[in-house]
Amino acid sequence: MHYLALPLIGVHALAIVFAFRRGQEMQALPGISWLFLAVLPFWIVSGRFAEDTANIQLIGISVVSIAICLSDAFASAYARVPAKTERLSIDGLLLPVLVVFVLLIPIVHLLSAGHVPLIERLNPDLSPEELAMIRENFSKLLALPEFIKVVFNWNIVLFAPVLTAYLVKTERWRGAVFVAVWTVLYALASSARLPFILYLANTFLIIVLLAPPRVGRTVVICTIGGLSVLTAATQERVAALDQWYELASASGTEMPGFGQFQAHASRTGLPVTPGDMERLDDRLLDEQRPSTFTRYGDYAVYRAFLGPIEVANRWYAFFPDASGGWRPMRDLVPLPGLRSAQHAANRLAIWAYVERFPRNYFQTSRAYAGLDADAYSYGGLILVALAGFVLLIIRILGVLLLSSGRLSAILYGLLLSFYTVFPFQASIQAMLFSHGMLVVFVGMLILKIGSQMGPVARGSARSVVADDK
Repeated sequence: MHYLALPLIGVHALAIVFAFRRGQEMQALPGISWLFLAVLPFWIVSGRFAEDTANIQLIGISVVSIAICLSDAFASAYARVPAKTERLSIDGLLLPVLVVFVLLIPIVHLLSAGHVPLIERLNPDLSPEELAMIRENFSKLLALPEFIKVVFNWNIVLFAPVLTAYLVKTERWRGAVFVAVWTVLYALASSARLPFILYLANTFLIIVLLAPPRVGRTVVICTIGGLSVLTAATQERVAALDQWYELASASGTEMPGFGQFQAHASRTGLPVTPGDMERLDDRLLDEQRPSTFTRYGDYAVYRAFLGPIEVANRWYAFFPDASGGWRPMRDLVPLPGLRSAQHAANRLAIWAYVERFPRNYFQTSRAYAGLDADAYSYGGLILVALAGFVLLIIRILGVLLLSSGRLSAILYGLLLSFYTVFPFQASIQAMLFSHGMLVVFVGMLILKIGSQMGPVARGSARSVVADDK
C-alpha cells in the first residue's frame, strides 16, 4: 500500500463534509467516485506496481483529486438546482429533435451493422472468438465515419438519458417507460454491459438531482456505504488472488497460458498485478482457487476497482520509454485524418495484454486509460495538470450556466453524472467529444441564452406546476 495516498483521502473527506454542511450532497458525487474508484484502489494495489511508475501515478491522481474536490466545493457553494423549473420556449424547440434522435439512431445503427451481437449469441455454432469479433464489428470496427459512431454513443449516454429524465419529470410515464425499454434493448444489442450501465447511471443521477434534497442525501449516503463495502471486498479479493497465484506458481501448474504469461512478465518487466491474476485462465484450478464472492461480485470488483487503476499504471509505464516517445498532440483532435494510424489504446493493449493473454484479447483490442494516465501520455505531468484545469473550468462554467429552465437543470444533472462516472475510465477528450460533454455544455449555453425568451405561453398555471410535482 502507498501510504502517501492517505492525505488525498483526507482532502476528499473534507470536500464531502463541506457538501453535506451546505446541504448539497449530490454535488460531492464526483469526488466520492474518484475517491473510491481511483484513490482507494491505487492505495490497495500500488504495492504490486513498479515503484517509479507508482510514484508518478500518485502525483497524477493527486492532481485530478484536487481539481475534482475544488469543483465539488464550488458547486456545493454556488449550484442551485431550482425546486420548481419552468418549461421555456427553447425547450419546445429542442425536445422534438431529441425524440427523433432517440428513436432513429438505434435503427440506423442496427441496419448498418447487419449482425447484432446479442442475437448472434443464440447461435450455438459460433465460437467465443467469432462472437467477440462480431461485437468488435458492431462498434469500433463498424465501416462508418467516426463521427457517426460517436453519435451512436451519444444516443445512449446523452440523448436518451435526457429524454427519459424529462418524461419522468413531466410525469409522462408511458413515454418514459417506452424510451427506457427502447434504449435498454439498444444498449444491450452489443452484448457489452457498459453501455447499459452508463444509460442507467446517467438517467438515475439526473432524476435524483431533480428530486427533493432528502432523496439525493439518501442516495449519496447509500453510495458511500455500498462503495465502502466493495472497497473492503477488493482488499479481500486481492489477498485471495495473491494466495492463489503463489499456489499456482509453486505447483508448476500446466494451466493454459500460464507459462506464456510468466514469460511475458519476465521479458517486459511488467509486475504481476491482481488484474493479471483475474485474467488468467484458471478453469483447471477452480477447486484450488480461494473465492469469497459470487461470480458477479468478482466481476464488479475487477471492472470497477482492479481493472481501471491497473490499466492506468500500464499507461504510465508505457509512455514515453516503452512507446518510443510521447503521443503527438494531433491525437487530441477527434478526426481520423489527423490522428495517428494506430490508436494509442491499441498499442498499449498489444504491449500489455494481447501478448500477455493471447487467449483473452485480439490484435484490435484497446485498453483505454482514465483522465490522468491518458493526459500523461501526451507529455507528462504538466498535461495532467492541464486536463485537471479543464475539468475544473467546465464544472464551474456549468454551475454558472444553470438556469431556471427544466431542460437546463436536466443537462446540469447529466454534466454532474459525467463527472461521476467517467474520469476514472475515460480521457478528458473522450469525455468532451466521444461521450458528449461538450454537447451538454453547449446545450446549457444555448438554454441560458434562450432563457431570456421566458416561459412558454400557457393558458393556466397547470403547464408549469404539474411538471414539478
